[in-house]
Amino acid sequence: MKHVGIVSLVAITSACGIDSGPEQIAIEQQNQLGVVAIELDRAQVDGNRTFEMRGLDASGQVVARVGMRIGEISDLLDHVPGLDRFGSEITMSFTGHEPRRLVSRETEYLAIPPSSDAAVQEFLALPPISDALAHEAGIHVPELRVENAYDYYPYTVQCPASYMLTSPTAVECCWSSNNPWGPSGYTYFATSATTWSYRQGPSTACRAQNGGACNGASCYYGPMGFARAVIDTYPSVGHMRTFGIGSWPYCGVNYPDYTSAEFGNVVGTGSTGQGCPGGGTGAYQWDY
Repeated sequence: MKHVGIVSLVAITSACGIDSGPEQIAIEQQNQLGVVAIELDRAQVDGNRTFEMRGLDASGQVVARVGMRIGEISDLLDHVPGLDRFGSEITMSFTGHEPRRLVSRETEYLAIPPSSDAAVQEFLALPPISDALAHEAGIHVPELRVENAYDYYPYTVQCPASYMLTSPTAVECCWSSNNPWGPSGYTYFATSATTWSYRQGPSTACRAQNGGACNGASCYYGPMGFARAVIDTYPSVGHMRTFGIGSWPYCGVNYPDYTSAEFGNVVGTGSTGQGCPGGGTGAYQWDY
């Protein structure tokens, strides 16, 4: 494989000027994964932008890994509608825990849906971890807010039809007002037995992630006020459930889970194939 323009965060030994490889950042906070340091790498690989964070335990073994790739995603059209395969992929693996993979047409502000794995959620939300992911790769980790951060009581409900598209049916669709990225909530629903679609919103239609003006496909929020879908892959059959920090609820996937569903299926009222005004409307990019 041809590697072009590799960029690493490098620690330089000042006494002799030796390149000692990727920088190791100490993790002082205790965590259930046992990570005491992380390494970060960025690269351009065959025209794709890549990033990897490796978490090391006290013996120097890799026990956590988060990878990101932006470029041609071979199976993207298997998960979301569209005319091309350009998008983003995030892969996560942690020793003793189930792996996870996310794919999306979003390539700038990459949001990780909340996890029902408490140890993984805790690790990703540690400030040095979440800061490194955000600053180096544009990956944003949910840090669900605690009680005194709310002006209202958050809740989960079955997705309102006005939030969803006419096709396909949103299976076990949950909407949560507990959104760690902003004032709007998010929808979370099944697209197959092991894949789930996550969308932030609703916000103002056809706006940038920060609420500012945008044109066409450069918008973060689409014509219905929702972000591009993130397809979340789990290793086994699960159900959408209400989880909570204390008594503060949010939507998340519980797996394996072979009991009855908590949320129903929803056929929405929004038209498919809509875009935002401006050049390159990205008409299909907010479909799911």
